[in-house]
Amino acid sequence: MTAQGSKPNEPANFADLDEEITLTAVAEDAQVTPDRLTYTWTAPSGIFTGSGASVKWRAPSSLAVPAKVTIRVTVSDGPAPSGASAIGEVIVDVHDSVKEVGDMAVQFLVDFSRQLPPAEVLKNFSESCPGKASELADVERNQRCWTVNSYSVGSAKVTLNFKGVCAFRSRSGDACASVPVLWRTTTKSSAAECGGQAVGTTGSASGTDWLAAVYLGSRWWLCDSDFEGTSTTGARFKK
Repeated sequence: MTAQGSKPNEPANFADLDEEITLTAVAEDAQVTPDRLTYTWTAPSGIFTGSGASVKWRAPSSLAVPAKVTIRVTVSDGPAPSGASAIGEVIVDVHDSVKEVGDMAVQFLVDFSRQLPPAEVLKNFSESCPGKASELADVERNQRCWTVNSYSVGSAKVTLNFKGVCAFRSRSGDACASVPVLWRTTTKSSAAECGGQAVGTTGSASGTDWLAAVYLGSRWWLCDSDFEGTSTTGARFKK
């Protein structure tokens, strides 16, 4: 059995809420030709359209996500008790991708602004992404250089583009997010990496944080974070 959506480069066994995907079963029977087999499709939620070896399945529009939905097909070559049958199944991972990626992007920036321990700030970054190491260095430098006095993190705008490229700095990703941000800070180190400002200098940084996300292991992960904006705080408050 296969389960496949229609978005370019969409992973198999994946569906977003209310997305229609194609289910296909391949069955062999030594005694009966394929046109005489019957296919009965079942799932705990969602809607089937069509009949036979290939049908459409629309994921439910409302579901606690991420969720795994098991879809089964019973293939029979005749009525019971003489007929033989076989059961196949596929597990589809159902998501609300825009919300999931947007929530992670906002949570990352809130945790960054609250200056939580770096490991906590980066908990949703994938180890497979080189952007995680770069962001870790950025978070650690930020906490050495500045105290965040107040902040504002706006709503995320998210687009899906499996195996695509995000517009800002051409980061690879399966989804791209942008979030408006504002930080008001006080300098706590005059080191060169902090812009060389006097300790106690107040300033601000505002603009847009651009994030790339990837879909790995049946879940969404953040991959890169890049800041585009202006700063009176010092050099590179956030990269």
